[in-house]
Amino acid sequence: MKRMLEVKILIFVSSLSLIVFISAYILMAKQGEGSLLEILFQGNFIYNPSESSGSENFTLVNSLQQDSNNELPTIDNQNSEYKQNNQALNQSQNSHEARKKSIDLKKLNANFNITNLKTKCIPFLPGFSPIHASEIYQLISNFDCSKNIHPYLLLNKSHFTIECPNGAPGLYALGPQVENNLLGNFDYKIRWQSFMWRNYIELENNEFIILKCAEYQKAVELTNIFLPSVYERAFNLSFQYSPKNFKPFGIHIITLNSLSRQQFYRSLPETTELLNSLLNKSKEYISYDFLINNAQNLKTRTNLVNMLLGKNFQKHLQDIKKLNGVDGLFDDEYKDIQEDSVWKYYEKLGYVTMFSFDNSNTDFCEDIGKKVYTDHKVLGFWKLAHTVFNYDNEKYVSKCLGNKYSHKLMLDYLTKYIENYKGVNKFSFTHFSAGISIHGTSSNIWDQGLKEAIQNIVSIYENSNEDFMIMLVSDQGQKIDQYKYVEEALSESISPVHIIFTKRSLINRLGPETDDILKHNSQKLISRFDWYLSLLHLAYAPYEGIEVNSNIYKEMKSKTQNEKAVSVFLEKIPDDRLCEDVGIPNHLCQCQGYNEIPIDSNIVKKSLYPLIVTTIDHINYYFIDGIKCREIDIEEIVEAHEFRVNMNTYEGIGLIKAVISVIGNKRIRIEFLVLVGVAEDFEAFNRKSDFPIWKSILDGESGPVEVVLQTASFRRIDSNICNDKFRKEINHEACLC
Repeated sequence: MKRMLEVKILIFVSSLSLIVFISAYILMAKQGEGSLLEILFQGNFIYNPSESSGSENFTLVNSLQQDSNNELPTIDNQNSEYKQNNQALNQSQNSHEARKKSIDLKKLNANFNITNLKTKCIPFLPGFSPIHASEIYQLISNFDCSKNIHPYLLLNKSHFTIECPNGAPGLYALGPQVENNLLGNFDYKIRWQSFMWRNYIELENNEFIILKCAEYQKAVELTNIFLPSVYERAFNLSFQYSPKNFKPFGIHIITLNSLSRQQFYRSLPETTELLNSLLNKSKEYISYDFLINNAQNLKTRTNLVNMLLGKNFQKHLQDIKKLNGVDGLFDDEYKDIQEDSVWKYYEKLGYVTMFSFDNSNTDFCEDIGKKVYTDHKVLGFWKLAHTVFNYDNEKYVSKCLGNKYSHKLMLDYLTKYIENYKGVNKFSFTHFSAGISIHGTSSNIWDQGLKEAIQNIVSIYENSNEDFMIMLVSDQGQKIDQYKYVEEALSESISPVHIIFTKRSLINRLGPETDDILKHNSQKLISRFDWYLSLLHLAYAPYEGIEVNSNIYKEMKSKTQNEKAVSVFLEKIPDDRLCEDVGIPNHLCQCQGYNEIPIDSNIVKKSLYPLIVTTIDHINYYFIDGIKCREIDIEEIVEAHEFRVNMNTYEGIGLIKAVISVIGNKRIRIEFLVLVGVAEDFEAFNRKSDFPIWKSILDGESGPVEVVLQTASFRRIDSNICNDKFRKEINHEACLC
């Protein structure tokens, strides 16, 4: 009886506590106090990638509407709170994860935890929250290439077997011809040959065949052809560098165009799961995910010049201006430029080299020429695919080449290349555009193909007992030309993925401290110049170890046009490294938040103030009824801060956050979020707003430029906002009750 009484009392007390807690939560929510997560963290919103409020406001931090000191809200306070809360959240997550023994800490995942608190450059925002990402990236349906009606085409070891349906006449073309295996856009001259019935076409040195029986009956096959002289050259050079302890090594850079780190995990779950299963199954493998990998620019071309040539892009532009223009793209002068490329460096150290770029419209050819000097290349094939199959890597059209996906053909080629050159060192760079990120969509057509390719590559190396490293990288994140969540979009566009998957034994061979160095650097700001130097360093993986003070390493560093670049395998990046140290502009820096703009600056006086006045007129006309809300009359701009505003073209849209006071009540504060960009960029931006635009001429880096501003949102941020009753009856956030 006594025991039953104790139980009843315990239940009553627990129920009473729960009621009090729920009541407090409801009361706080009604007072505008925010979500439960905010309440638990004493009223401060914390950016959590796994939990988002889904709010459509642009602000990063939603403080409690009224703090204990009743201070006026400022943008500086919001930035400071964000940083503190981000650290608090990371510490909380880390302790929570440590308690979850079932979680394997080796696993690759989208979590963004900076555990090294000495890191000075902490990203202002990791990117889109899951809820926002689901709005921006709509999963597109797969193209089912297998349903295409296709001729009979079979690849054997020494020949192609071809036949049109019912033995009808058809055409076929072989390749690549030297004059057609070029980078970029050019006039591809197809050499069609006719045939009837079943035919056997010798492979010889041809790496692909395209078969055309009718307009909708086409097929293609692409394969790597073994070249004995190339194998012999690589083997002999390797033996010269290391006659005793030589163990073949393959480095394979798989470049996924415009793919942020966050989008990698969103778009490629099967690939991620495969890598994690390999990591969990065997201690033989290890991976590194670089959290603060920063793009140098928002253009593929610039990032590749930094990463593959080690050159400062502006200096490089001056060098190529001295060449012969468009005709010079074929000259040997470009061969001299490629002497500093990573593929030529590997070739000289005893590697078979391969280069593929699936974009026939790329302007990267202006940097290295149309001829790429590697042992194997898949270049002109993509121009032919565009001509015959209407293949376009940039548009959302079918990525089918006959009954095969375009990326699957290239991944199969890569796998065959690795298989063909067992026993020697291998270097490959493959650039893929199709199926990853196309105008705000997210596609999984790539996922299964990449998963299978990695599985096959790992299997080949397991059987050959050679060392290998797979780098899954991108040039930059995708530029999202949309209106909502601009802060997150800007952050994600400059955070490209860079994941390394390799053998633990290789890391140990590089040096006893290499693993510790890589773990350290995975939480530091990394530039394209670092990756260039790191790739040069990796070329010595099959041979002797490289020391920091060695002449070889000093010679490598001299090739890099940034004196603070390091090999991420050899040197620890300083804790206090900033973007300016490695040539990353402030407006493209992940750790750059909002910066104050002087109220008397030209952009505030000539552009921002008149825009806000015009916007207030717009608000008063369309939103204010004079009954529930009175008209707004600006007194002054109290403060203004900019977020990645720049005066250069092709570098995207920035933001200005401004706070104004109003006539009649000095304690009222209204915040305006404003899109800012050079006119050329702004016109390309997919604006979905009826708010006013203001254009003005301001001083840019290279002289006067036309700058466009447009209001994105507005809201009250003071503590005296309207109560819930009024807020439900109005459709805006700037009501003066």
